[in-house]
Amino acid sequence: MPRQTPTIPRVALGTFRSTGDQAAAAVRFALRQANLRAFDLASIYKNEVVVGREIRDAIRDGIVSRSELFVTSKISPYEMAAGRASAAVDGILERLDIGYLDLLLIHWPGWC
Repeated sequence: MPRQTPTIPRVALGTFRSTGDQAAAAVRFALRQANLRAFDLASIYKNEVVVGREIRDAIRDGIVSRSELFVTSKISPYEMAAGRASAAVDGILERLDIGYLDLLLIHWPGWC
């Protein structure tokens, strides 16, 4: 049976300018109280470790399964130079530590 293509949610929690305790509280509230299942990150936001921890905690606590989530991240033009994009994606996956991304975008067009 072929894998079903996930539907991109209409609403996601954006994490721009959200770091540390603020990011943790927002993701925790989104998952545990607002029943939100989509998250928008970017490597340039520098909050992947915190967001990933809150997602893993919610999975561990039985609040949500990974398959119920839709996690988007982005790489910037600074990470797209020859040979760097793959390393950038590996870094995102390592910092989030949630297994996989549902969508990866180029954050904004540009050349470096």
